[in-house]
Amino acid sequence: MMECEEGSFQQLFWKEQMKAISCKDKRGMRWHPMFIKWCLNIKLRSTAAYRAMKDSGVILLPNERTLLDYTHWTKSGTDFTGDVIDQLYRETNFSELEDHQKYVVLLHDEVKIKEDLVFDKSSGELIGFVDVGHFNNDLAEFEKEMKGGNRENVIAKYMLVFMVRGITIRLNYPLAHFPTDSITSDFLFPLIWEAVESLEMAGFKVLASTSDGASANRRFYALHKNTTDAPVTYKTDNPFAEDDRDIYFFSDVPHLLKTTRNCWANSGSHNKKRLLWNGEHIVWKTVEDMYKADLERGGLFLCHKLKYEHVYLTSFAKMKVKYAAQVLSTTVANAVELYGRNGSQQQLMPTVEFIRMFDKFFDCMNVRSFREGHNKRKPNLLPYRSPEDPRLQWLAHDFLGYLTEWSERVDARQDVTKSDKQRLKLSRQTLQGIYMTVNSFVDVTKYLLQQPGVVCVLSEKFNQDPLESYFGNQRQMKGGNDAPTVSQFYHNANSLRLKSSSLLRVKGANVHGPVAESRINNTPLPKRR
Repeated sequence: MMECEEGSFQQLFWKEQMKAISCKDKRGMRWHPMFIKWCLNIKLRSTAAYRAMKDSGVILLPNERTLLDYTHWTKSGTDFTGDVIDQLYRETNFSELEDHQKYVVLLHDEVKIKEDLVFDKSSGELIGFVDVGHFNNDLAEFEKEMKGGNRENVIAKYMLVFMVRGITIRLNYPLAHFPTDSITSDFLFPLIWEAVESLEMAGFKVLASTSDGASANRRFYALHKNTTDAPVTYKTDNPFAEDDRDIYFFSDVPHLLKTTRNCWANSGSHNKKRLLWNGEHIVWKTVEDMYKADLERGGLFLCHKLKYEHVYLTSFAKMKVKYAAQVLSTTVANAVELYGRNGSQQQLMPTVEFIRMFDKFFDCMNVRSFREGHNKRKPNLLPYRSPEDPRLQWLAHDFLGYLTEWSERVDARQDVTKSDKQRLKLSRQTLQGIYMTVNSFVDVTKYLLQQPGVVCVLSEKFNQDPLESYFGNQRQMKGGNDAPTVSQFYHNANSLRLKSSSLLRVKGANVHGPVAESRINNTPLPKRR
């Protein structure tokens, strides 16, 4: 124990073991909150593993009944409840936060769940029906009555999840869950603004809202369009902000990269819905031919990163962000440029430019640590420290200008019909998401870097990676469950909230300044009474 780092979890672990050994009556043992979180982390992944560790006698652990009181600290269900907000306060040590540490991003997304009904003996209700909040439920009931019928209860197929993510602190907190039958923009509108109101009233500053490019989300953005907006709506007034802040809309950048790669992959290959053209055709066959040439040549490969699953995309491969990032990379751009020296260099230059542009775009929008840029010798991965950062200028003018010129060049063609012109460009949904996200990021970064206490901005903070990780945690609960039911999702959510955003300190994590879990947190955990 003397060799453990002062203030580390390892030191706390051995102190708890020594305290438990010296405790004569085990019922009088009071475990440290961080140790309870660690135990929950193990038990919620595998009850059998936890029992095996406890029964071995090698280490002393709390009884399962003790942990049960912690996992049932509040009633599970939908809506933005006071208990959940109170736990968010404890999670962040809100009273110790400075003003600049209260800026947050609101994430939301849907995940597929198992259609099932479960009887809740404590409330006498059937759990598993669609429940999109009191306002939306009443609105749907009223709409059904106006049409002359009674509203039928529908079993939920998806779970809509809202998560709070800190911009200058390490915070990834699931705020609320709503069982849905695939959400629509008219139901999404009041839920998002209720989430914003709850956070603003609690003292947090909601600066951005991030989602994927689903049709309901795009319609939600369009509902905020006004006469002074740019062609793409990327911000709106925040009526709950005390300092007249705007709230900015982001489309998740990893999703944008995947849809861009998919457009390219369908250009002359796969389903052949597109035939990208920007002076010359940008076709997927270039990647296929280069991959085949590498295999035939053997020895050193031009594209050592490219494997079969990168080139011949399956439904699973299309979901992997890593594959999209590796195809749209400088390594591939250099290989295509070298490959074109065999006689088709002029024809491949638009393809090379396309790859380089989106490689830099993803680097600029995926800055996630303070050291990665130095370690990889990539300046585009360094944190943003000045409102005059040249990358902001590049994003707003060079990158968006490249996409605008591409569209104008296609629209100027007289030999192509209007419908076919859409096949020569990236999809409309992808382009709208890129324009919206870039404009939002440039404005938000300049705003933040002018606020007292903000030293730098990490662009990855506006992605919804933590929400995807949360879905993965839900599926891993109790030994693994690819599609939990509504009841299971609710119960898991209470447990995952207690585990906190940062169960233990992660060396090299994207953390700056004093945050809740960068040290041992002695704040008591909520418990069922």
